[in-house]
Amino acid sequence: MEKEISIFVENLARRNAGNTQGAWFTLPVPFNTIARKIGLSEKEEEWIITDYEAPFNIGEYDNINKLNRIATELDNVPDYLWENARDLLDSGIYESIEDLVSDPERVIYLPNISEDSDLGSYLVEHNTWYDVPDNLAGYINTRKFGQDYRFSTDGFFAKTGFFISA
Repeated sequence: MEKEISIFVENLARRNAGNTQGAWFTLPVPFNTIARKIGLSEKEEEWIITDYEAPFNIGEYDNINKLNRIATELDNVPDYLWENARDLLDSGIYESIEDLVSDPERVIYLPNISEDSDLGSYLVEHNTWYDVPDNLAGYINTRKFGQDYRFSTDGFFAKTGFFISA
């Protein structure tokens, strides 16, 4: 998944008059470039974001300067966070996309773990939660073990793995 934010911005005055004029922009982009391309004059300062491509919600009147700041900081966001941004925001670990971009180390990530049995197997193999002797590892109910760990840590499964608040 590319780390891009794209928005479709329309001239609100022309849209309301039935003469839609809008364009797609990949952020960051200066607002004067947007204004020029969608035909905003000095008198017409109203615009609206009517579509977007990003792993988080963008509102019709979100601040484009704020979205530009987020877009410039995307190189600092690990790919696994960007790919799972919607799940991380829904979980409450991050309150906003700005929060995620500014504090990417707030979570512990275990990739390719999509269910309790995967999590339990990982924990047994890596002696993460308890030290399990090799000769007993095969007798452990890894689904239940993973489930107990998930409940005790408030961790959750996301698109590409398991996350725990650090």
